[in-house]
Amino acid sequence: MNYFFHNMRIGTRLALAFALILVLATIATGSALLAAQASARATEQMMEEPLAKERLVSSWYTNTYSAIARTSMIARSTDNTLSEVFAKAIADSVTRSTELIKKMEPLLTSPEEKAKLDSIKALRAKYQAAKVAVMDAKKAGDTAGAERLYASEFEPAAQVYSEEVQGLLNMQREAIDAANKAVQASFEQRARLVLLLNG
Repeated sequence: MNYFFHNMRIGTRLALAFALILVLATIATGSALLAAQASARATEQMMEEPLAKERLVSSWYTNTYSAIARTSMIARSTDNTLSEVFAKAIADSVTRSTELIKKMEPLLTSPEEKAKLDSIKALRAKYQAAKVAVMDAKKAGDTAGAERLYASEFEPAAQVYSEEVQGLLNMQREAIDAANKAVQASFEQRARLVLLLNG
């Protein structure tokens, strides 16, 4: 074999070497394309569920924040008809939050997420009961009673409830950040492999 290459003309040797370089470059390019496709698929799979959960919790938090602000306005207003005016909006808000929780529940798979949701559901029940008590007092024209219930029952319940929903939202955002780091690490590893093949 050495004799064969030794007697080969320089032009033929250069042509073979160039052909070998082309083959290696093609392999490296193919590897890079496969790596890019795999990275894109991994990114899509890794981010799909965390993003879905984050959006659901974010919508829930926004809905909760609006409901707390609306109840605060009703409780502190001198207009006792506001609870009736906003009755449909309040009912729709409760329904919307319940729907979001139902959509979110099967997506929460870690023990930490499940425990957090269970805690929030208990706090939500207390918050809802306090809200109903404030609304009932306003409907009855008991402005002083509504103000008292707002300060002693609703406001602390709403604060703890909203903070816990925010905590669940933070948990989802941290999971997204961790997934992003994992994707980046995978990409860097594949990039090093491609550079090695091209080297």
